[in-house]
Amino acid sequence: MITPAPDADAKEYWVKEAHRFGWKPVIVLYEPGEYTAITNLWREMDATKEDLKKRLAKTVKRWYAKYSQHPLEIDVNG
Repeated sequence: MITPAPDADAKEYWVKEAHRFGWKPVIVLYEPGEYTAITNLWREMDATKEDLKKRLAKTVKRWYAKYSQHPLEIDVNG
């Protein structure tokens, strides 16, 4: 399962869902870095207008501000 949940509490929902189905949950973090995340989102959304770029950047920055690691989370960034 893939979730954009940034904080440990939100990720816990998915851990409980995995347990409900008898799965062993593992949360894999692939975090490209704030700048890369912003520029990738701009590209994906074909954001050419500055106001849209600013709004998308704020969304990414909010995710990074809320981020907290879950105990079952592993970081694959190297």
